[in-house]
Order: sequence, then C-alpha cells, then structure tokens
Amino acid sequence: MTVYRTAITLMISLVFCGTVHAYDITWDYLERTGWGVGAKSDNDEHGNIGVWDYFKAPEGSTTHTTYSGSLNWYASSTRWITGTTYPGSGNDGWFMIDYSYLHPGLASDPTIAFYAPETGVYDFSVTLWNSNTTPEAAQYGNGQYFYLQKFSTVLVSKYNAKQATSTLTKTNVSLNEGDVVYLRVNANDYEGYDIVTIQNFIITGHFTDPEPPVEPPAVPEPASAGLIIAAITGLLFRKRSRI
Repeated sequence: MTVYRTAITLMISLVFCGTVHAYDITWDYLERTGWGVGAKSDNDEHGNIGVWDYFKAPEGSTTHTTYSGSLNWYASSTRWITGTTYPGSGNDGWFMIDYSYLHPGLASDPTIAFYAPETGVYDFSVTLWNSNTTPEAAQYGNGQYFYLQKFSTVLVSKYNAKQATSTLTKTNVSLNEGDVVYLRVNANDYEGYDIVTIQNFIITGHFTDPEPPVEPPAVPEPASAGLIIAAITGLLFRKRSRI
C-alpha cells in the first residue's frame, strides 16, 4: 500500500510542478511616459501609473522622510527646479532634474524615485556620466557621490570622479508593491561643474504568478506522462522484486 501511495504522490507532484508561472519585467527609465507635461509623477512603458517621481533631498541625507516633492516645472527647458528661473539664486540655483540630466545644488540632492509596481525581486543598474567636459570642469570639478537607497537604507553608493562615468548595480532587492528605491546625486562639497547624464537606468523584476490553475490538466504532456509511467513502473517493479 505504501508503494501505491508514493506513486500517487509522485503523480500529483509531477502534474502540478508545471503550474508555477515565473516571469521577468524590465523597466527603462529613459522609456518612461509622461515627461514634459509639467505634472508628476511619470508612468512606465508598460502602462503602470505613478512609477517615477522626483524629489529634492536635504544635502547628504539618507532619511527619505525628509525628501520633498515640492519642485517647480520650468517649461521653457522642460525640467524640475527649486525656484522659478534657471539658473536661480542661492544654494540651489543650479539644482535641476531634466529628462536625462541631474544637477545637484549645495543645499539639496536631486533624487529620482522608483515605486515598485509589483511585489517581487528586483535588479538595478544605473550608469551616470559627469558630462561637463569644459576645461574649467577639468580644473575645478571635484566629482559627485551617487546613491541607490531602499527607503532610507543605502543599497550601494559610489564616488564618481570629475568628468568620469560610474555604474551602480544592486541585485536581489526584495520589494513589495509600492516600495520605493531612490537614485540620489550628491555634489560632494561644491556643486559647480556637476551636471550628470543618466546613460542608462535599467530595472529588471523577477516575479512568480501567485495563482496556479484551479484544476490540473486533463491529460499530461507527453514528457510528463512518460516520467509518471516510468516512476510508477519502477516502484511496482521494486515492490515485486522484494516479494
């Protein structure tokens, strides 16, 4: 009787082993939709709403609860700024978040937020280039710091030298739907010559369909049927050989 129970258990396991549906989704920041309308937030290329948003973080701060979304849309140059003209006055006169550019201020770090549309495991890859290649930047620039954060927890950070390119990567980040990951750029100790180009910002999510089929297939696929028959035959032969 034990042999037959084992055989039945094996049949059920083999039938249901194919019901888990795993899939990946890739997000490309530069393929998002909604930019240029003067309203936050932006949507993704898959039809999800409110995936990308923009903030100013207090200079050097990892505390996400202090990040402010109070930015102004500068329509003539299609960018988010802290004042009403660009460049403005004061410590954040050069602060800017453009379609693919960031420029930190002395008081605030430009910050891009990604809100997870689904619960899953995410991989992040961001390549940033200090694209000011003027002789003045080569002489006086002092680089930037780049950060990826899950809420207030720094996942990975990197110092980027003046006129250099750096890539931040972080894999296997578990996110629930609605969790946020921030990309933040800090001006080091001087914001001059710090315009940063986002060369790529790619996120890949790995997901599992939580709802298997209600009923198993009526007829197993040929390969599955062959495995089931072979397993049962082996168990029965083993039982008879002991008699």
